[in-house]
Amino acid sequence: MALIHADAIYTINPGKLDEFKALVAESMRIVREQDTRTLRYDFFFNEDETVCTAREIYDGFEGLVESMTHNAEVFPKLFAITTYRFLIYGEPTPELRAFASQYGCELHTHFMSRER
Repeated sequence: MALIHADAIYTINPGKLDEFKALVAESMRIVREQDTRTLRYDFFFNEDETVCTAREIYDGFEGLVESMTHNAEVFPKLFAITTYRFLIYGEPTPELRAFASQYGCELHTHFMSRER
């Protein structure tokens, strides 16, 4: 099964940082307790904590869908207090193309890499 990588870039609305952090903590709890195919789920802030990037890796398309399903109550709350951009990296299967289109994600296909 091909891995799916994703970046979610959130620009946090003024005055909403504490709420954002609480929602991310809830999402992390859900991922740790319920997801079976999420391989990485990391969050990084810029220096002034106005932008947060989530870096995610899933074991296949099914892992992405599983995590989205488990977080179905948290994500709308996150979206309400941020502006966001989603990037998905993976083989452009019909399912992944449909998912990207449905959720407004940018789909990027692999070109080249180097691993050690």
